[in-house]
Amino acid sequence: MSIEITQEQYNNAHLGNKAWYYEKSINYVDIQNIILTESVHLNAKGICFGRGIGEIYDNSRIISPVAIRLLPDGRYSLVFGLVSFIKAKLANLNKIAAIITDLSRTDFIKSCGLSMTCEKKHRNKTQSNQEYEFIDIKDITIPRRFLEINPDLEKVNKIKDVYFKHNELDKPVSIRKKYILCDGYIRYLIAKELGLKHVLVKFNTD
Repeated sequence: MSIEITQEQYNNAHLGNKAWYYEKSINYVDIQNIILTESVHLNAKGICFGRGIGEIYDNSRIISPVAIRLLPDGRYSLVFGLVSFIKAKLANLNKIAAIITDLSRTDFIKSCGLSMTCEKKHRNKTQSNQEYEFIDIKDITIPRRFLEINPDLEKVNKIKDVYFKHNELDKPVSIRKKYILCDGYIRYLIAKELGLKHVLVKFNTD
């Protein structure tokens, strides 16, 4: 089964409320060639399906595309759009509308103005004193006490291994008001070293 929608239909469907994929190039990709590699997807819990799988069969409703990144072996890694991906799999679609990007998940989300996924919203409900958001790494202020720390090489390599496997850091860094770092200095250094423009942060309001 395959339901293909033209680029113009995607654009026209959201003229009044421009979605993150508005005017981005839509490709139709074999769904069997898309795999999950991001830890946020592999460990996802409490997924919200919104209107439900039935919307796939209704031409009056446009399915949100997914964002994918090409892997060295020719397959694609899902970057964004886990719900659409799962719906398409359950509906036995052969192909899925996709936007191909070379950005990391972090930078892609930030570039589209998406600060929080469904999983993070769910996490916030259980941790009401904390909020998560992607911010520009240049906005983070490092207290002097961190500058005197010599990072443990073994810990650095473990965090790097996670990043190279899942294309994202294993945990967010923690910041206080005015974007002052309070925890996660090693991850901050690694993000800087890897050239990441944005990092996931946890706002500590304690």
